[in-house]
Amino acid sequence: MIVVTGGAGFIGYHTVKRLIKEGLDVSVIDNLHSAIALEELKKYEIKLNVVDIRDLDKLKTLMKDTEAVLHLAALIDVEESLRNPYLYHQVNVCGTVNILEIARTYDIDKIILASSAAVYGEPSKIPISENSPLRPISPYGLSKVIAERYCKMYHELYGLNVLILRYFNVYGEYQSSEYAGVITKFIERILERKPPVIYGDGRQTRDFVYVNDVVSANLLALKSTIDFGIFNIGTGRAISINELASMLIEMMGLKLKPVYLPPRPGDIPHSVADISHAREVLKYHPRTSLRDGLRRVLEWYRTRRV
Repeated sequence: MIVVTGGAGFIGYHTVKRLIKEGLDVSVIDNLHSAIALEELKKYEIKLNVVDIRDLDKLKTLMKDTEAVLHLAALIDVEESLRNPYLYHQVNVCGTVNILEIARTYDIDKIILASSAAVYGEPSKIPISENSPLRPISPYGLSKVIAERYCKMYHELYGLNVLILRYFNVYGEYQSSEYAGVITKFIERILERKPPVIYGDGRQTRDFVYVNDVVSANLLALKSTIDFGIFNIGTGRAISINELASMLIEMMGLKLKPVYLPPRPGDIPHSVADISHAREVLKYHPRTSLRDGLRRVLEWYRTRRV
């Protein structure tokens, strides 16, 4: 049985769909805090357990026969983490230690940790490799660094097989606007014929990776035979926020000009992944161009609004 924590969330939902398509037995653990496609998920033959990853005793009762864990459950809002760092530590750090402790107790074969490019903070060099310094600038980023360190320690002390995937800017269908990245926020405003809001001058760059490519990385990690590794999961291509806004406005056939507001705390100027390590070891090859991915997301939005 494959356990997916956070399986009712954005990346989790898409991952669960792919696992089922592969014919695997899937159990979802999720507190439904940010569930985005619960009714869709219920259509599949899965075990859906409404449990918080901070509840160690309940987790123990659910994970006895687990072969591997895709640990995707986390709080992910940088701004919220600035307001409530304690909560982010409890969920992202203590929740991860709970999963690791259960894996140690039940001798679970493999743990895949969903981490984030936020661990790097403001990089000194672009593109960002896995060996770049970890200098998080938000409690969210710090919580991911500490979770990673616990994973490495459990590997070294107890022999757990752990792979860590540092996701860059993931986008796609079913991404919640409440917890979304800039693409979903832009689309929802433009669909209402409102100008996209850009924080800062818009020259900051990001590496946007389509959710199905991230799911492919999750499955490649699951099937990998290595016992420990850290991998950047992005595309290796950067686009400025100004260019992104222009692309979306053009694709939607409108004439809008972005509204510019002051930069937000916790934002960094540039972020793009060096994915050569994931390509070499995991055979990870992102296949969706940004324009193609945006076209799919826009079509999804349009069908939902009919």
